[in-house]
Amino acid sequence: MDTAAFTSKFVEEARDRLKAIGNALVKLEAQPQSPEIIKDIFREAHSLKGSSQMLGFVDISQIAHQLEELFIAAKRDASVV
Repeated sequence: MDTAAFTSKFVEEARDRLKAIGNALVKLEAQPQSPEIIKDIFREAHSLKGSSQMLGFVDISQIAHQLEELFIAAKRDASVV
């Protein structure tokens, strides 16, 4: 199977997800306890992890997983406040 088309689509999608994460992080600076922003970042990281795993991009998947873990902790801490 030719994975070039899938890889091209992944790169396009990953760029969009990373841009969304970056924009959300800027918003999070202004509203550090916002559960909605934290949830948005987590969702983008989760999607990036899934698509990278599907294509066998292990390093990207591991980084996205670590980002997920950070925002699971942030979500937990935000709910305490």
